[in-house]
Amino acid sequence: GHTSNIEVADVLDNPATYDRSYFWSYIYVFTLTMPNAVMCYHTYGQEARYNANSFNLFPRSPARDFGIIMMSLHQAVAFGLFAGPLFHMWEKLTHIHDKPFLVRAFARLPLCGFMLFLAVAFPFFGAINAILGALTTSFGTYIIPCVGYNLAFDSVEGMVKKPFVDLAWIRRMNWAIAAFVIMGGVGFGGYTSIKNFVRQLDQFDYFAECYQC
Repeated sequence: GHTSNIEVADVLDNPATYDRSYFWSYIYVFTLTMPNAVMCYHTYGQEARYNANSFNLFPRSPARDFGIIMMSLHQAVAFGLFAGPLFHMWEKLTHIHDKPFLVRAFARLPLCGFMLFLAVAFPFFGAINAILGALTTSFGTYIIPCVGYNLAFDSVEGMVKKPFVDLAWIRRMNWAIAAFVIMGGVGFGGYTSIKNFVRQLDQFDYFAECYQC
């Protein structure tokens, strides 16, 4: 999920290289995203579970300030990546998709302003996003690809590129991953995120001056 847009952009000219791009995206997740999340939850436990802003838990230090700066840069880049499809839809709707880039860039500003308004109005979206992640991202990122692969390839005959390992082992691994994510991501993750959402209901406030400070 964190690198899906970059993966797609990287292989547009040569889709056959998607397996390599996908591999490097997993390296990114398992060396940066996952260790960071595991250490934060291990250190702060229940505090991190019920506080969407992890930087609010960290003690003041140059390392924390540097992390905030890097996260802000990350959010700016991520916004551009994930808002891209909305920009293209907006340009099609306003019939300016064939105009020069400068015109399209200025035309995107009202859409950016509306998204900023929603972000300020609903600061508790993180709790909602956790539920969506558990109940939708788990399927889109893990379950559907694994199950779809197994249903599509029951032998190596229809494959353009033959796998490096035995197909039977790949199919077993896919079933195991799908079962694990259904139990852990959808089951436990869905239960925890819904429980967290209900627990925070009394903290929700529109246009909150300082949400979860």
